[in-house]
Amino acid sequence: GQGGEKNIWNLYTIRNHPQPLITMLEHRPDCWPVLLQQLTSFFQQCPERSEVSCIQIMAPFLWYLYCEPSQLQEYAKLRLMLLKVLLQPRVPGDPEQPSVLEQQILQLCCDMVPCLQVKDLIQTTEVMLFIEEVYLSLLRHPIFWKIQLTQLTLQLLCVCEVSLTITGECSSLIHLLEHSVELLKEDFPVE
Repeated sequence: GQGGEKNIWNLYTIRNHPQPLITMLEHRPDCWPVLLQQLTSFFQQCPERSEVSCIQIMAPFLWYLYCEPSQLQEYAKLRLMLLKVLLQPRVPGDPEQPSVLEQQILQLCCDMVPCLQVKDLIQTTEVMLFIEEVYLSLLRHPIFWKIQLTQLTLQLLCVCEVSLTITGECSSLIHLLEHSVELLKEDFPVE
C-alpha cells in the first residue's frame, strides 16, 4: 500500500550515495550483462501492488545512467538495451490507459528528456533514439499521454536544432514532428 511504498522510498533515500547499482555500474563493467538480466527480471516480475515502489527504488540509478553529465560512452549499449526493457509493452489491463508500472516508467523517461546530454555526435544520436522510443511508447495510449506528447513535441524541436548543428541530420525526428501535427492538431504547439 501507500505506507509501504513510502517506507521503501525512505529506506533508499537514507543510504549513502552513490546507490549500490551506480557503484556496480562504475566499478564492475564485467557484471553489466548480469545487471541487465536482473533488471529485466525486476521489471517483468514487479508485483502490481509494488509498481510505484519499483520505479522509486530504481529512479536514482536510471537518472544517473541516462542523465549524468559525465556520461560515459561505455554505458551506451547498456542504456539502449535497458531502454528496450523499460519501454516493453506491458500486459494491458485497461485498453484506455497504461499499467501503473508503464505510467511510472514513461513519466520518468519524459522527466529525463530535458536533462539528457547532447554534447557530441554519439550523445546526440543516443538522445534521438531515446526520444523516438519514448514517443512511440506514449503513442500506445495517445489520449492518456496527450500532455506529455505535447511537451515532448516541444523538446523534439529543440533536439532537432541541436541535431542539425551537431550531426547535420534529424529526419527521424522530423517524422515524429509530422506525426505530432496530425495527432495533436489544435493542441500542437505553434509558437
